[in-house]
Amino acid sequence: MMQDVEPLLAALEYSDRFHRSVEEERRKGTYKEDISPAIAGPRVIPKRKVIVEPAVLLYFLAGSACGPLTTLYMYQRVAERYAPLFPNESFSNHSHRSHCGVPTNDSGVNLEQLIQQEAARWNMYLGIATMFPSVIATIIFGAHSDKAGRVPCILLPCIGGALALGINAIIIFLDLQLYYMLISNFVSGCFGGYTTLLLGSMAYVADTTTEDQRAFRIFVIDGMLMFGAALGEVGVGYWIHASPNFLWQTVAITVMFFVAGLYAFFFIPETVIKDPSARLLDKRNFTDVFTVYLPKKSDPQRAWRLRVLFVTLLFVATAQSVQVNTIEILYQISEPLCWTSVLVGIYLACVTLFMAIGGVGGLFSMQRCGVPDAGIAMMGIMSAVAAKILEGFATKTYMMFLVTVVGMLALLIVPMIRAMMSKAVDPKEQGTLFASVSSIETLCSLLANVIFNSIYSATVAIYKGIVFFSIAGVFMVAFLILVIYNIGARMPSYAELKEIQEDEETFISAKYFKEPVYGSTKPGGDSGRGTIRDTWRETEAEF
Repeated sequence: MMQDVEPLLAALEYSDRFHRSVEEERRKGTYKEDISPAIAGPRVIPKRKVIVEPAVLLYFLAGSACGPLTTLYMYQRVAERYAPLFPNESFSNHSHRSHCGVPTNDSGVNLEQLIQQEAARWNMYLGIATMFPSVIATIIFGAHSDKAGRVPCILLPCIGGALALGINAIIIFLDLQLYYMLISNFVSGCFGGYTTLLLGSMAYVADTTTEDQRAFRIFVIDGMLMFGAALGEVGVGYWIHASPNFLWQTVAITVMFFVAGLYAFFFIPETVIKDPSARLLDKRNFTDVFTVYLPKKSDPQRAWRLRVLFVTLLFVATAQSVQVNTIEILYQISEPLCWTSVLVGIYLACVTLFMAIGGVGGLFSMQRCGVPDAGIAMMGIMSAVAAKILEGFATKTYMMFLVTVVGMLALLIVPMIRAMMSKAVDPKEQGTLFASVSSIETLCSLLANVIFNSIYSATVAIYKGIVFFSIAGVFMVAFLILVIYNIGARMPSYAELKEIQEDEETFISAKYFKEPVYGSTKPGGDSGRGTIRDTWRETEAEF
């Protein structure tokens, strides 16, 4: 029998000598880990904790202002096209006046319905021009970030935003046709857009936090997103009301994108040791996005968890898409609410304020009560469902502002799902994971853009609130999927399995080989144990 195990004994003795030498070098402080390109990954931890959050704030301060600015500018341009049909209607300063009581012409055509339908279609066209290239860019940049760094994913969207708004400024200055805005939106999408910046930020946070800290830090990222959005939307609302020519607002947003890019370039240290062999246009950047959802021997439960959470995120991202905000603006500036751009900005700020309050308070209180991440996400979904149903019935201003209170937990949904997915994968897969997450969010924005704008355009003459009931239905599907996830999520996580495996190895080493874990010593000697060959003979004698 001993002849059969001689090769194994030799290998075990070599492993024993290797671990002894490593421990000796670590004790002397001369041991150096291999940081070859083959294992390049997140290894550099910045000294400052708050690094990427200011870039997120600056970017969304500029990006959120683009929504009301583009929608109101487009609304005015569409209204001017119908001016010959309504000679008695004034279209000057159309962006900040009330849109109620819009007349019909001699043929019985309603001006408001025409403008709403046309504006909804343009929202869909512009969304497609942005989202289609953004999906491809997000996958490429996100997967590449695991080897080339996180900072490019934060810097490139800022550059793309500045270029896009610069093109829009030229369009407004020269009074060009609306279809030229398709070019600027396409340029923004080619640089990744907000989804690429978010994936870079999330991966950056995952590189620099523990699993216990991750959910809160991801929530902070979303909080910076919402806070920047509130400031941008309120500011641009007042500015458009004071000066509705749209040019200077566009120039100011271009400068903000530029400042965000400068901050990313000069003040965000990289967390990934770059692999010199990494290529941007590599087919592995596409395949890795899919292979991250395949089963692994070390964690057999990982695949189904990631897939279920991925499908849940698909429905949540569709219902919470930024395209929904453009529909809300069209709904608010028309009958029966008849809001001005200032009131639209105040409403959006209230949405952000109450979501921030509800998010922080709800997260801390539910975590202190031991509610798991999935349970917190489910509470957020129910809050969002109630808010959308109330919004569908809202006919008064106070009802719309009550929506902001009812939906104050909705901010918790996506951060909790992202945190659950991040905890299920290895550290070197964070960029690939968030690339897949951001790409699906981009696809969902494109899907939401087509579906909800089409629903609104088709039902605006029947009942405008139907679109919000459909959004609530999408949220309910996500809720049911999370219920299934909670029922099946009884198996231990990747970290728990790893800990169990380590405990079992320690127990076997102590029971059968009668020796301590590597790095420990016994009194009376340097190591206090014999060779692996001796312990093997002792174990064989026991049996």
